[in-house]
Amino acid sequence: MADAPPLNSSTLIKRSMLLAAFLCVLKTAAGLLTGSLSILASALDSLMDLFASAVNFVSLAIAREPADHDHQYGHAKAEALASLFQGAFITLSGGALLVESLRRIYSGSNLEFHYWSVGIMVLSTALSAWHGAALRRAAAVEDSSIMSAEGAHFLMDVATNVAVVAALLLVRWTGSNYWDLGLTLVVVAYVLSLSLGIITNAVRELMDEGLPPDTRKEVEAIIVSHDPRVVGFHDFRSRRAGNKRYLEFHIEIRGVKEFEVAHDITEKLVEKIKERIPNSDVLIHYDPEGAR
Repeated sequence: MADAPPLNSSTLIKRSMLLAAFLCVLKTAAGLLTGSLSILASALDSLMDLFASAVNFVSLAIAREPADHDHQYGHAKAEALASLFQGAFITLSGGALLVESLRRIYSGSNLEFHYWSVGIMVLSTALSAWHGAALRRAAAVEDSSIMSAEGAHFLMDVATNVAVVAALLLVRWTGSNYWDLGLTLVVVAYVLSLSLGIITNAVRELMDEGLPPDTRKEVEAIIVSHDPRVVGFHDFRSRRAGNKRYLEFHIEIRGVKEFEVAHDITEKLVEKIKERIPNSDVLIHYDPEGAR
């Protein structure tokens, strides 16, 4: 039997919103009934996922709009803006959780253990792992920062949910509520570290960071080995917008005076680079040898 075709980005993000809303309601009810801060922290994380997925849904629609008169390079950087917003929102929410954790450590807290609350968190872990894996596969296929951030959210939930289950069981076995608070601090630290990664990647894209060093070396190797008449290149520049890569540079051609021949050498080089970097826009200007 053939594998089912992968879901597209919009469908996956709609599923993200539905799943996040369901988990948020479920965890909130469990957290309020048990008094567990770690469950409420996980519920807030699901609420953040819902909010972030809604932003992603709108941003993805904008990012996929074709180029127009006012945006001649397209709208792909809407993905980076959405990722930056998500990272900032997660950071603020994590900070709020940190403050509440410290307040409870100093003032004390009560927690009621119920096995059904553990069951809720196990169910949440399974659903988050299943959906997060689908999102990461889509991110790899589409090279999308939005889908990567979506996947990070749900796979982050897996880790936080495991920590919550551990906290509940440790409270049950030891009778100390400090396990709940302590593991909440661990979850907060983990969430903040991931949000820093999301923000860093978004800023790199918005600041037009070039190709990764390894990829640039491969492109340079393609250039110098392309044709013996290509004797050098200069003014190499690259940047990223969403899943699109933009490259431009000059090549120096030796002993070619015919425009058609130089054009043919250049176009074949463009094709080679596009084979190496799919969905790229390559602009090459050709010069006679020694020209700058």
